[in-house]
Amino acid sequence: MAELPNVLIISESPFCVDNGFGVTKLNLFQNWPSKSLAILYTRKFKNILKDRCCKNKYLRFYPQNRKYKLIYNFGLLSSYGLIFSKKWVKRFLKDWKPEIIYSFVCCFYTFEYTKWLKENLDIPVVIHFADDFPQLDKQKKETMKFLLSCEQVFCISDLMKEEYYRRYNVLSKVLYNGASQPFFYTHATKKSQKQFKIRYLGTLQKNAHFESIEDIIETLLILNRENTIEITFEIFGGEWTAPEAEKLARCRFVYYRGAVSHKKAPYILKSANLLLIPITFCPINQIHYKFSFPTKFAQYLATGTPTLIYGPTGSALVEYCIKHGVGIIQKERSVDSLKTKINSIINNYSKYADDAISATNHVKQRMSATGMKDLFQNTLIKASS
Repeated sequence: MAELPNVLIISESPFCVDNGFGVTKLNLFQNWPSKSLAILYTRKFKNILKDRCCKNKYLRFYPQNRKYKLIYNFGLLSSYGLIFSKKWVKRFLKDWKPEIIYSFVCCFYTFEYTKWLKENLDIPVVIHFADDFPQLDKQKKETMKFLLSCEQVFCISDLMKEEYYRRYNVLSKVLYNGASQPFFYTHATKKSQKQFKIRYLGTLQKNAHFESIEDIIETLLILNRENTIEITFEIFGGEWTAPEAEKLARCRFVYYRGAVSHKKAPYILKSANLLLIPITFCPINQIHYKFSFPTKFAQYLATGTPTLIYGPTGSALVEYCIKHGVGIIQKERSVDSLKTKINSIINNYSKYADDAISATNHVKQRMSATGMKDLFQNTLIKASS
């Protein structure tokens, strides 16, 4: 492989945070030397100890308030509204010279900052959209012009790729988090005969898919009254999950298990009876998340554990599963329908388990972590040369 360039990364979180952005970057930048990576992350985290990068800093977007103006003028703040500081970024970079920008876009400000960096550093940009932002349409000509100037545009899903071509006339490639070898099914994992364990690994926030989680819990309240086998719901996740998960865990069959390491995740997924991927049904949240693709989807499928996707028609993941015939889809928002679906899975478990094992071949062919990493790294090398 050619020499790996110095990459300035713009993202919501550092590598060391165990969320979708952190996990995806760890896979994409596997074997990339730390000395060649610097990151500006846009959300403040409690415990940033050691990151994969030789340089990292919190990139805060300050409002246009008079109390910030003087500090901004001295180059001590990164921004003043949508006016960004050359002094601040120069102080951050010092003698370290980036050769390419990789922007994992998580909000409108990230997009605007990436545009500004490209103009001021005059280096190539590879941009990667994780979610959609209505603000981009309000400045459509500027958005189209910038995207066409990027060396490569990545979208997180097939549906987003189609939509961005329609909107902005941009040709993009699809890039999402793949499944690495430890996640793949090798043999049946021993499961409890006394409990039916449903597990969810991921974030839990009011503005994402919280109403879908509430539906699941309401459904299990009914099922646990009607079934002889106990059905439990286990939630795993770190600081983005804990506040809401701890409240839900007051229900007797709901358990919050805390954060899970990448090393332990394969066993936790494989030893469940059913895995859950909730998608928002809320029209307001759909504006932002309709084209998004859950980070752990490929990992879920790779394990050979039956996976329930609960979300509406028209969302990227539901459309993907329908198209490729993978996963168990519940696209109607209804506790009664959910109850029927989960009962069917319990009563016909061997059939659903066989289907889930078959789906692992789809992941090997289309969603492997190695394939995604190679596509990404070759793109960055080519774009920077």
